[in-house]
Amino acid sequence: MTTLTWCTFLPLLTAGIVLLIPASWRWLIKSVSLLGAAVTFIIAIGLARGYWNQEPPSAVEVLRAKQDNVIDRVRGPETIDAWRAANIRVARDASGRVSVPLPAGWAAFAPAAREAWEEAAELELAVGVSQAAHIRFVEYMPWIPDFKINYFMGVDGLSLPLVWLTALLCVLCFVYSWTIDTGTKGYYVLFLLLETGLIGVFCALDFFLFYVFWEIVLLPMYFLIGIWGGHDRIYAAIKFFIYTLAGSVLMLVAMLAMYF
Repeated sequence: MTTLTWCTFLPLLTAGIVLLIPASWRWLIKSVSLLGAAVTFIIAIGLARGYWNQEPPSAVEVLRAKQDNVIDRVRGPETIDAWRAANIRVARDASGRVSVPLPAGWAAFAPAAREAWEEAAELELAVGVSQAAHIRFVEYMPWIPDFKINYFMGVDGLSLPLVWLTALLCVLCFVYSWTIDTGTKGYYVLFLLLETGLIGVFCALDFFLFYVFWEIVLLPMYFLIGIWGGHDRIYAAIKFFIYTLAGSVLMLVAMLAMYF
């Protein structure tokens, strides 16, 4: 588990702890929530320092190592580099679309080798993206293999400042919300869940994983606006929910179209 995963899910872990605290212990609920947000902010600062010093490996290195492990399962007497050179070749057509053509001996491949080739080909395309060299703190592991969905997280020079800013703003919001005494437990649990969703949105490198974090943001925000909002909060919450849900549906349709 990388530092980025801790930064993303520490607020969720804190929310789980807050759920175990009796609702009447408002001061403890606020203190634990603020502490969780503060530690998340400190981790975000560590991410920034590590990124600038280029301490963690880039996405290229992580994905290439993952590809080597996949190839090693089926390569036979060949070396990994020889198997890759013979079977994994990136091609670009006239329209600029990039693909990995099937190798000549595809029909003779065993089922396990075919699956390995498909996974290695996808990893090759990911390695070939120019931005991959700038993505660090990468966490990559299979999640739902049947649909080619992976737990794929990382940050680059654009998303990292947004993670840092999100963590800082959440700390400031918890300080500002210290006077809230109505539904204190629910408020802080929802806000911590919201923080996990926000950080996850900026770190997700898998489309479906991004969609999950996007939806995690939607529900807590709806209740925070509708219950603890100001004037016309119900109208604002419903309007927010409808607009965001419409965007979510379109995003899901686009994701399914890309998959098929």
